[in-house]
Amino acid sequence: MAERGWVEGRTIVFERRVAQRRQDLPAVARELVESKVDLIVAMTTQSALAAKAATATMPIFFAVGGDPVRAGLVASMARPGGNLTGFTFGLFDEKLLEILQQAVPKASRVMYPEARPTDASVRAAQALGVRIFPFPVPGPEAFDAFFQEVRKVRPDGVVVPNIGWMAPHTARIATELKALRVPAIAIWTDFAKAGGLLAYGAVPDNKRAADKIDALLRGANPGEMAVEMPTHFHLIVNVATASYLGIEIPESLLARADQVIHD
Repeated sequence: MAERGWVEGRTIVFERRVAQRRQDLPAVARELVESKVDLIVAMTTQSALAAKAATATMPIFFAVGGDPVRAGLVASMARPGGNLTGFTFGLFDEKLLEILQQAVPKASRVMYPEARPTDASVRAAQALGVRIFPFPVPGPEAFDAFFQEVRKVRPDGVVVPNIGWMAPHTARIATELKALRVPAIAIWTDFAKAGGLLAYGAVPDNKRAADKIDALLRGANPGEMAVEMPTHFHLIVNVATASYLGIEIPESLLARADQVIHD
């Protein structure tokens, strides 16, 4: 933002708010609206929804996982309408499934820790001949039940969807699935570093985000600014985990990897 002429404390002030629990988000959003800020930046789908419920006029910029249209944030990707626009990093769940099967070609039964995988994931599964086993995980308290279900189903793999609140639990998910000897993929780099087999996710583009925020602060209409998707992705393969699981990663996949973890 400094490169665009904004000087913190002089021409711009950042009002930071943190909700310790999901149920606190509406109150936090109302507080920001009542303080008459010029723009709200929301970094998860739930916080963006809370902000949208709190104001229909104040511009809101979001950077979220999942489909913002499906979540009810915007009317469409090209023309959001209303007072929200931003970035989405979650319209590629089907790519996670595709890469998992490239690493484990015989994978035909895959679990998802969510109640309803995206339509794109379902279509990709059908095209790849994969059967999906969804399991609802609405919050951290449901992880124990999910891992118990993994023990029961014994899937060929697990696709961890891009759900924002799961990010802080990356290490636990990776560690538990490795202990259960189940290959898994997620979007977060830390997932592979913590023992997950694969990570494939968007490379954050802070300059593009700053451009959109700058435009909104200068009066651009969020309803006419298309929601953007990432253009660069990072693939990580943990060959140490592959060895532990008895999986030989194809050379073609290793050649595409941006990072290979050996220990």
